[in-house]
Amino acid sequence: MATTIATPEPTTSPPDISGRWEGAITVLGADLAVVVNFVDEAGALTATIDVPQQGATGISLHDVRYEYPAVYFEMLEGARKATYDGQMNPDGTVNGTFSQSGVTGSFTLHRAEAP
Repeated sequence: MATTIATPEPTTSPPDISGRWEGAITVLGADLAVVVNFVDEAGALTATIDVPQQGATGISLHDVRYEYPAVYFEMLEGARKATYDGQMNPDGTVNGTFSQSGVTGSFTLHRAEAP
């Protein structure tokens, strides 16, 4: 009788979110281009956002979280807070909901090459 040795299933780790991501926020039927840069610093995730159409670059994001597939971050502008609550899809894109001052929309990000 032959002995069968079980082969463990290959394990896959969640996709890394570190790096440059480009996309758009869609609010009230208009698209606003954004660039988000995620950095993993010794296990602590930080990020900045650029909004080229508004001339904004390097804005620090707050409460940045990535627990695959969930992606979440906040942008604070004075007393106003914008939230981004999304999911990483199997194709590597991130889609979710954008909310600021009672206005909601959607956002999409895809991995991009460094400029």
